[in-house]
Amino acid sequence: MAKKSVVSSGPSAENPFASALSQALGGYTPDPNSAIGSDEEPNAEGEALRGWVHIGYEKKGRAGKTVTTLEFVDFDAADGGREAAAQWVKKLKTHCGVGGSVEGTWALLQGDVRTAVEAQLKKWGFRTKRIGG
Repeated sequence: MAKKSVVSSGPSAENPFASALSQALGGYTPDPNSAIGSDEEPNAEGEALRGWVHIGYEKKGRAGKTVTTLEFVDFDAADGGREAAAQWVKKLKTHCGVGGSVEGTWALLQGDVRTAVEAQLKKWGFRTKRIGG
């Protein structure tokens, strides 16, 4: 009987494609402890929170369509104001897979995405408050 070879995997295993991958990525070696595909910006401990965001829900005057409303309360003076709010809303729209619009520090997202928006904003370091029902 032939002896079976033991194949190991993990960080200690020799990867035959490691040098090619490293060369193709310009010497970059991924950190095995980092989350792959993470689009969140980490909220480091001790980092100041970005400000308040009021999250609401409206249906009136929109022909029965629902929208999630966001008001970036502290954005007039801090973080560049309207431009910063527009950038954060763009990231939120991409994350939730919805459309929407921005007017100043107010934003409308199509549909009821309050829970997803609140969770993502908290990951990014915002303080959130639900307004209305």
